[in-house]
Amino acid sequence: RLVSTMDLIAIQQHIIALNPFDSPYKIIASDANDDGVVSTFDLVILQTLIVGLIDEFDAPVWRFVPASYDFDDPSNPFGEDFPEFIAKQGVTELLDEDWVAIKTGDVVNTNNMRMGNEVLAVNVHTETNKSGQTEFVFTSGGEYQIEGYQLTLDLPPQLDRIRFIPGELMIGMTGINFNVIDNTAKTNYFHGEGIELKEGMELFRVQMTMDGKVEASDIGIAIHGALQPEAYPVGGGKIKVILDSALPGDQKDWSVAGLSPVPTSDILHLELNNSSPGERKVEIFDATGQLLKHFSYEAEIGVDNRTINVRDFQSGVHYLRVTGDEHSEVLQFVKID
Repeated sequence: RLVSTMDLIAIQQHIIALNPFDSPYKIIASDANDDGVVSTFDLVILQTLIVGLIDEFDAPVWRFVPASYDFDDPSNPFGEDFPEFIAKQGVTELLDEDWVAIKTGDVVNTNNMRMGNEVLAVNVHTETNKSGQTEFVFTSGGEYQIEGYQLTLDLPPQLDRIRFIPGELMIGMTGINFNVIDNTAKTNYFHGEGIELKEGMELFRVQMTMDGKVEASDIGIAIHGALQPEAYPVGGGKIKVILDSALPGDQKDWSVAGLSPVPTSDILHLELNNSSPGERKVEIFDATGQLLKHFSYEAEIGVDNRTINVRDFQSGVHYLRVTGDEHSEVLQFVKID
C-alpha cells in the first residue's frame, strides 16, 4: 500500500501536537529525509512523492526493529541508537525472530477502514480569463469540514500548457499539490487542523492552453495507482470524492444509490437514481488501473438496477466508475474467491 494524503494529515497533526503519535514506530516512519527529526520538511518530501514530482527519497523505504526491543523514551526514538540489525555467527538452523517492519511515510493503517456513506462533491466549470485562456474552476459542491482530500483527474489529450492556481481560502495549498503526468493530474490537499468548505468555495483552478474546444465534462476522475478519490472528514474516517460539471446548486441528473454485495465472489448489483434520462457509462478497473470491463446504456428516469458479472475477475480490490453527461462517480469493491 502506498503512502496517501491521510498519512500526511496524521504526520502534520503530530508535528503541531494536535494528535501526537503514541508509537515510536510511527515517529520513525515519518522521517522521510532520514535526519532523525520529524518536521515539515518530511511532509514536503512525502507530498511531492504522492503527486509524482519525485519517485524516491533519502530514507530507507523499509526499516526493521527487533520486536523485543524496548525504547527508553517511546516519544523520542531518535534520541537513542535503536538496533536495526542483529549479527549472529555459526547459524546452523532456522531462527525464530520477531521484527517490526516500518514503511517510511505509512503511519495510518487503512486496511480495515471502510468508506463512509457520505461524499465530497467537487464541481468543475469553465471560465475565460482576460487573456482568452480557458480556466477550469474546481469548487466545493456543498458544505464540509475536512482535513484533506486526494484524487486523480483524466485530462483531455489536446491540452498543451497547464498552470495550477490554488484557491485563495485553501490554507497552505501550493504548486506541489498538483502534478500532470501523461494527461492525468494528481492533486491533493491536507490541513491537520481541518478546514470548512462552503458551497461554491474555490478549491483550485487550472489554466490551460489547448487545441480545439474542451468542456468541463471532458474532465473526469481517473483510476490510476493508489491516489484514489478520497476525502477525510474532521474527526476521522474517509469518504469518496465525486466530480460534477454542473454549477453549485444545480440538480444532479443521477447519483449512485448503492453497490452490493461488497465483498462479492460473483455478482454486483449497481443501483442508480436518475432524475433525468441519458447515457450512463460503466467501467471496472483492477487496482493497477487496467480496464477489465465496460458497457454503456440509456437510463430512464427513476431507480435503475444493473447486474454485473465479476466471477472471472482476480481476487482483490477493484474500482467501478460510472460516468454520465455531467459527472462521474467511483466506487471501490473487493472480489473474493
